[in-house]
Amino acid sequence: MIVEPAGYMGIMRDAVRPLSAATVLASVHNNVNQHARFIYAVDGKVITGLDSMFPDEPRWGAEPDRLLPHLEDLGLADEFDEDEEWQKPGERFVEAALALAERCTGIRLTPEQVRGPLPHAASVTHLYEVRDGQAPALAC
Repeated sequence: MIVEPAGYMGIMRDAVRPLSAATVLASVHNNVNQHARFIYAVDGKVITGLDSMFPDEPRWGAEPDRLLPHLEDLGLADEFDEDEEWQKPGERFVEAALALAERCTGIRLTPEQVRGPLPHAASVTHLYEVRDGQAPALAC
């Protein structure tokens, strides 16, 4: 489990590949503009990726529909109804994406873990390095 306040490394290709090697990774990203992204990777390969705020937009990955039963159960597969009043952005989608991550990994992120201090910590700053003049790419 990685908690990265104000970071985005959990959705970057150069982090997803090694962090999911020989294991499972689920990453939930949500920024201050409520742009959200969910990545599910297994053994270095993105299986399913999606924007949890806009579930009717195309999903991507080796098996974009693999998590569809979970998405439907969590309310992340419904198309956005433009006639409905827009909900207060953010919380519903982040909570559902965290629940999806729990279903994919079997690990539950508790409020206490997020509020810190974290019991074990390691730096991922080396994953942010610019290589060959290119910034890290999204895992898509």
